Amino acid sequence: WGGGLSTTTWRAPVDTRDFSLERGRSDFDRRHVFNAAAVWDLPFGKGEKFGGDWHPAINAVLGNWSVNGLFTAMSGEPFSVTSGARTSNNAHVSRAAILDPNVKAKLQDKPGVLGPVLFPDASAFALPEPGGNGGPRNVFTAPSFWNADIGLIKGFSLSDRVPVQFRTGIF
Repeated sequence: WGGGLSTTTWRAPVDTRDFSLERGRSDFDRRHVFNAAAVWDLPFGKGEKFGGDWHPAINAVLGNWSVNGLFTAMSGEPFSVTSGARTSNNAHVSRAAILDPNVKAKLQDKPGVLGPVLFPDASAFALPEPGGNGGPRNVFTAPSFWNADIGLIKGFSLSDRVPVQFRTGIF
């Protein structure tokens, strides 16, 4: 994100002479974050509950598999809506003026637009007055996010005498 060092990012201060306009939620304020990870060694193959007496060739293919999973769920991060115009001394892109104080950001479909949008139209926003800086900082919250990953891992030994096992992921 550039750390807010450019004049066009929504994370940059709107007026470096008046930091009181920057009071608001931190850019990285995620109220809730949950992470979980799990690994399950499947009970098939040499030394396991099932297939302990398999031929070594069959054990090499069907034995020593693991399943792992990662799950992440988090609340949305705060953000500001920029105006896209340099209204204050042509020095930076200002935030949009908020006309409707009840407007909320939420994912929704809009006919003719590919993918969801946060606001169905721009009627709740306007360009700030000339020389103005627009609305407050980080008053909107992006939608929450979750992700689940699953992996299948096959472990194998170079020989029965080598105790080190190598693992490779399938996906």
